[in-house]
Amino acid sequence: MFEAAVGFGFGILFFMGLVMFKMMTWRARASRHGGCGGHRGRRWRRSRGGSGRWEHAGVELLKRRLDLDEDQADLSEHAMADARRSVRELFGSVKDSRAELAGLLREETLDDGRLEVVFDRIREDLERARREVVSAVKQVHSTLDEDQRERAAGWLAGSRWV
Repeated sequence: MFEAAVGFGFGILFFMGLVMFKMMTWRARASRHGGCGGHRGRRWRRSRGGSGRWEHAGVELLKRRLDLDEDQADLSEHAMADARRSVRELFGSVKDSRAELAGLLREETLDDGRLEVVFDRIREDLERARREVVSAVKQVHSTLDEDQRERAAGWLAGSRWV
């Protein structure tokens, strides 16, 4: 069970990395051709305390490329924000657990009980992130029409915007 959860977690991270890679390649291509919406080569920078421009750029990209109406865009934005928040919490949990794992490794004998507690906490956060991402995908999917779903699937599969 744990191996499946960890595998799913890496799958989520891979999926998010793929989406970010797609946004970065689109951004690089746009900057070579005069910028994106008047930004003229300025980079998207993430603010320190909250949602950054990358996140906003991803939603704006979906709005434009999929021709989302206002209701679709609002629902998609909220669903993606919930998913991002839970994935951020997962990353925070893993980061916090590193210190605990390092402390366990320093001890002369490895305490299986404490080790299990650390991984249980990560597993719970992973499951919460999985539920949020699945919920977000279902919400966005339910709002898209057939043509929009086809274009989104083509983009995710790497075959440009269909």
